[in-house]
Amino acid sequence: MKIGVIGAGNMGTAIIKGHLAANPGQESELSVFDVDGDRCRVLEEELGIRTAQSPEAAADADLLLLAVKPGIFDTLLPVLSGN
Repeated sequence: MKIGVIGAGNMGTAIIKGHLAANPGQESELSVFDVDGDRCRVLEEELGIRTAQSPEAAADADLLLLAVKPGIFDTLLPVLSGN
């Protein structure tokens, strides 16, 4: 199952690390997007997960986790829905 994570802050990172600890070997199934590309690159190097180049790319997954602050939803949801 492909999992996309939008948000690589403290919560998104903790969830990703917890998932990988419970499911070793699934690094290739995860992709992450964050407006701070450096955070994504750190996770890519540290954990071996893929970095998505846009929120839409991360949303191309079987399961999408939105790990962003509530104030971001108003701008993020239209992008994901294509409106």
